[in-house]
Formats: sequence, C-alpha cells, structure tokens
Amino acid sequence: MISLIIHTMWRHEPFLDFFPRLLQIDCINDIVIINNDKSRFPDIDAFKDKKINVYTPESNLFVNPSWNLGASLAKNDWMCFLSDDLNFDTRVFYEIRDFVQKDDDEIGMIGLLTPYLDESTYHKFFTDGEIDLVYCNEPDDEKRPNTTGIGNLFFIHKRDWKDIPSDLKIFHGEVLQWQRINKYKRNYVITNCRAETPWHVTWHSLASDPNTDIEFQKIQLSDQKLAESMNFVFE
Repeated sequence: MISLIIHTMWRHEPFLDFFPRLLQIDCINDIVIINNDKSRFPDIDAFKDKKINVYTPESNLFVNPSWNLGASLAKNDWMCFLSDDLNFDTRVFYEIRDFVQKDDDEIGMIGLLTPYLDESTYHKFFTDGEIDLVYCNEPDDEKRPNTTGIGNLFFIHKRDWKDIPSDLKIFHGEVLQWQRINKYKRNYVITNCRAETPWHVTWHSLASDPNTDIEFQKIQLSDQKLAESMNFVFE
C-alpha cells in the first residue's frame, strides 16, 4: 500500500475536482494533507474520507518542511509526494505498486518526468501513454531521460527518507534526496505517462502578492544559495 502526501495552500482550484479521483485508488489507503493555509481549507465531503489525515499548522510550513512532516506521519513503507497543481494518469500508482514489489531493496527514488515550457524530453518519451520506468543511469543517451519535474510526483521508501535541511524552505528538496539516494540505490524516471501542470501555481500566487512577494524572493535566493553551497547533495 502507498501513503500519499500532499502539501497545499489551495491556490490551484482544479485540484478540488481532481482530488476525488485519488480517493478511488485502492492501493492508496493513507492520505496525508499538510494544510498550509487554514483560511482556505475547502468544506467538501471529499476531505472527510477515512483515508485522510489533515494536519493544519498555525502558519505555512513551506514545501520541504511539509515533506519532512508528511514523511513522519505516513503509515506505509512506500510514500508518494504529490504537488497539488499536477494532473496526471493515476494508473501510475498501480504501476509503481507492482514495480516496487519486484525488487524493493534495490529501488531508490522514482520520479515523474513532467513537461516544462518548451523542454522536449517529455514529448520525446511520450509514445502511447502506457507508462514506462527508466533507470536514471541508463548508459544509452537516447534511452535516458532527464529528471525534469520529478518534484511534482515522486515515490520513495520510508526507510530511505532523510529529512531535508530545515533552512531549505521551498526549492531543491527533491533534488537533494535524489542525489543522495542515487549513490547507493537505483533511481528511476517515470516516462510515457500523461502529465500536465501550469507549474508553481502557489509560488506564483504568493510571489506576486504585495504582502508576501519580498519574503518569497528572499526565500528563493536563500534556497538557491544554500543548495549550491551543498552541491545539491546532503548526507
């Protein structure tokens, strides 16, 4: 079974229509929602399902601390981290469930290749939508995708999770995890899977708000500087 972890500030309205589809996936029996804006929490029946554990902090925890919290609250060994502005083929959960059962000890992190602006890798690997998993160190350049957008949807075993440094608030947390785990396990990229996202909906909303824009610009610069100082790896 899979624990699904979603941090959200409810800025992407289509998420409310997409979310009920996640409840229908029977290999997900545990959904952790980090409600980072309690003033916007939707009063709809879908969020009262018995699968769901809603954690509401007093103020926004930001992305990486929310992931750390979600990992600590997850009930299952395999965890999935999902951004609320991603629309994708939910059959991927069954593909991952079956895949990790084959070689659980050797599989590290699994991330979804996601289209970004004019980046062509996603479209190169999207053929029939039947969902493929490619080893991230595949020696053939033509068969090896990059890791664009894996922070939108990624899977990791609870034993392999290590808390992202607390000073890193929003950006690069998934990259640090990926680089760390890739040293001792096999990471995989999910390709040939339908995925659509407007990218960083919450970030753009807050960064363009006169009440929060300066704070978020500072966080972006700080996260970048810290990640670079670590060479995008932590032990």
